[in-house]
Formats: sequence, structure tokens, C-alpha cells
Amino acid sequence: MGQQPAGSGVFADAHARAAAAAHSAPGTPLHRSGPSAAYAEALRAAAADAAAWHQGLHPGGPPPHHNAHGQHAPPPNGAGPESGASAPNAPPSAHEEAAPLKPSTPEQAKERLQQMGCRVITPPPAGSEASEQSSWAALAGAAEARMQVEEALLLPLQHPEAFASVRAGTRVFSTDRATSLLFYGPPGTGKTTAARIAAAQAGLPLVYAPLEALLSKWYGKAEQQLAALFDHCATLGRCVLFLDELDALAGSRSREIDEASRRMLSVLLRRLDGMEAQPDTTLIAATNRRADLDAALLSRFDTRVHFAAPEATDRTEIFGLYAKHLPAEQRHRLSAAAAGLSGRDLLDVCRQAERRWVCMQLRSEVAGPELPPMAQYEAAVRRRLESSREHDDDERVPDKTQGHGPRNGGNVNGPSKHVRSMGRAHVPTSLGPSTVPMSVRPPGW
Repeated sequence: MGQQPAGSGVFADAHARAAAAAHSAPGTPLHRSGPSAAYAEALRAAAADAAAWHQGLHPGGPPPHHNAHGQHAPPPNGAGPESGASAPNAPPSAHEEAAPLKPSTPEQAKERLQQMGCRVITPPPAGSEASEQSSWAALAGAAEARMQVEEALLLPLQHPEAFASVRAGTRVFSTDRATSLLFYGPPGTGKTTAARIAAAQAGLPLVYAPLEALLSKWYGKAEQQLAALFDHCATLGRCVLFLDELDALAGSRSREIDEASRRMLSVLLRRLDGMEAQPDTTLIAATNRRADLDAALLSRFDTRVHFAAPEATDRTEIFGLYAKHLPAEQRHRLSAAAAGLSGRDLLDVCRQAERRWVCMQLRSEVAGPELPPMAQYEAAVRRRLESSREHDDDERVPDKTQGHGPRNGGNVNGPSKHVRSMGRAHVPTSLGPSTVPMSVRPPGW
């Protein structure tokens, strides 16, 4: 649960006491036209107590309580400064309100990041052999993306003198390596895997910040968390900060977004390329919806790497990772049959084929080889394609009431079902053409 804002319990308690006074005071019934005199008197007394508390006149505890008629009364259950207990609605203490001090060492920064809910992945020690998950061999079918990441981040770090000599003859200042990279493309194409590999290959810690570590229900808390994230990364030293689902964090201002998203976007813009830019922190952001990002935010990224859906040769390479026991000719056939599937889809296909084959052996349904044959992979590919088509059909529900195309007469953002009504009218809305029942139209439409 989030921390209660200072003073909110005081005013909630004030209204509760005032309402009780209004109901219990003799001869002062409540009227719909306004509060009773007892209610107003109790509310004035509670407001005075709250103001006195804010001015420091009650340093030992919360404002004194009142009885039903607005008169001073001792706190319930003996709670107060003498007993050492606090009232349930007491405002947070100054110690609770104070923001934590900025960490001064990398160890403290790592601890603060983990307390926020971030994950800090340290690189393997220098000279040690990297794991398969930390090498480019774990990302098949993304040769172009790998080359762009190496040119923008890895090679400038590994050979700074070569880049500095060229920069001295071409530019006056600026850095050689990219400080922000955007990975965009359809789901399941290796964006997260590429970020993990890039940090490991560069020998830098990877700070993964999920959305739930940044968002908050309290006003202004989310942007404070985001700013603290960048501050802690700066104290941590040279590192890679990875933000996934960037479109959900800060959308485009050309569309209607909430105020919290606008403030988060403002923090990102300042931190990426502004007065508060941090050259030692390399930001890698990933999104499936590049069109939803703000134009100013897009301009802040030095390098934009497109992770496209795998082509036939890429799918063959991916099957070489997950079905290596199959001959090359069979992997080519599988690749042709799996057109349209992403890298994650191909991994799921291979897993399904393995599980189905093991289950058939446990049921004594087959007595073939230990490893699944080509037929199992072909069947898994067919099932995956069928489920993908069913999903696409669900997304494109035809609208029988109009001839404007899929879902709500061309409005792909609206619901797929309409409210039934005797009369309907075509009303232009901010989301495109729609059908609105005449009985619920506002006046003037």
C-alpha cells in the first residue's frame, strides 16, 4: 500500500466528527439545502485543529479529538503523545515524509534500485567465459539488428581510440557511442533478449525497470520514481537501463493522454537530451507500438533498431537452435510452412512438439526414436497457425450494421458490439465514424 499523504487523515476525521455532530445535536436536523449549525461548528473546530497542527502547535502528535458537539475530548483508547500510540488517521511523521537520501556509492545505488522493484543483472567477471544466454548465439535470425547494436554501443566502448580519431576530424564535440537506443517491432522478435546480450557483451550492469516499479497511485509519485531511477543509475556508474513497453509509459501528446503520462514524458525528455542528460547511462527502450510514441521522444533516440518478423532464412536459423537434431532439408521445409510466425512462436512450436512426443511415449502410443520426428513439428506448426488465424478473426469482428469495415464501422479502437436501439444515427466522433443510439445522443448533436 502507498503512503498516506500528510494531513489527509486529519480532514477525513474532521468530516466524520462533523457529520456525527450534525446527527446527534438536539434540535438541529439535517436539511437537503445545506449542513446544520452543529455540522458547521464541528467542522470549523476540526479545521482549526488541522491548521494548528500544520503550524507546529501540536508537535507531540495529531490534533486533539472532539466529541459529538465539537468540544475537545481525549483521544480514544488512550492514544496520544503520552501513550506512545498514534491515532489511526494520524498524518505521517516527518521521518516518514522525508525522501531517502541520494545514494553515494554504487553498492547503495544497487540496493535502492532493488528496493524500488528493479532487477540489476551484473555482467560476468572479466576473463570468464560468457554463458550461452549472454552471447549473440542465443539470438538467431537478427543479423541486421545485431550489427546496429554493435556499431552504436559495443564497438565504441571496446575501441574508443579508433572512434575518437575519426571524430576529431569531423565533429567539434559529442560522444562516439549512442546513449539511447530504441528497439521496436512486433512481439516475440528478440528485443528483450538483444538488450540483455548487449549489456553482457559491453560488460555493463543491466538495470531492468518494470512498469510496476515506477507507477504509483499517489499524485506526482510516478515521475519522482522515474527521476530517482535515473539518479540511482548515475550513481551506479556506467550501465544499461532497459525500459520495456515504452508506449505504456509515455504516449504521444498528439493523442489524448492523462496528466500522469505527460509528466512521465517530460522527465524522459529531460533525462535523455536536456539539462539533466546522463552520458554514463545508456537507455535501451523497447516497444511494439512505435507509432504511439511522442515525436519529441522519438527524436531523442540516437539509434532506432527495427526487429522485424523473421524471414525464411531467419526461421531456418531459429529452427537450427530449437530443433537441431532435424536434417537441414527438413528445417527448410519447416521454415517454409511457418511463414508469419515470430521467433517466440517458433520456440513455442518446438516446445509443443517435444511435449507431445514425450506424452505419447509415456502413454505407450509410439515406440519410435527418443527425439520427436519431423511430423510432430509439422503438426505443431499447423496448430500454431490455426490459433493465430483464430486470434486475427477475433480481432476483426465484422460490423453488420454498417459497411465501413472491421469493428465499429472502421473504428478499430471501439468495442465490437453495439447497444441495441430502435433508432440510430451516424455521429462523427474523435475516434472516427461510429454508431450512437439516438436515445442517448446529447442535445445539439
